[in-house]
Amino acid sequence: MATATLTSWWAEAHSTREVGIYPAWRAQYFRRLARLAHAAW
Repeated sequence: MATATLTSWWAEAHSTREVGIYPAWRAQYFRRLARLAHAAW
C-alpha cells in the first residue's frame, strides 16, 4: 500500500512538473523521496 501511494505521488509530481504547476524543487523532492524509499525497500 505504501508503495502504491509512493508511486502515485511520484506520478503526480512527474505529471505536474511537466505541466509546470509545481516548482522544480517539488519534483526534485518527490524524486529523492522515491529514490530513498526504493533503497530502503
